[in-house]
Amino acid sequence: MEQKMANIKKHGSFVDQNGDVRRSGATTRIIDNAIQTLFTEGKVTVVDPYPSEAAQENAFIRTVDRLRIEHGLFDFNIDKDTRTISLKK
Repeated sequence: MEQKMANIKKHGSFVDQNGDVRRSGATTRIIDNAIQTLFTEGKVTVVDPYPSEAAQENAFIRTVDRLRIEHGLFDFNIDKDTRTISLKK
């Protein structure tokens, strides 16, 4: 916990394990777009353009969490390996 708190910077930024600064809000927009694509096209692969496995995993997990919280009445197929989510028919 102390390490995570130490990585939080002023103005909504944080430093990842590589020492790179990321602005807060970017992942939220990725999640919003992924959910919109899912309900428009029926399927989405969650991709964070940031070149880090941790960023990819974080965006996918947060997308799945948001879907369960906000859209729990829908059934989803979730493929963790490909980070793909689709609506069950």
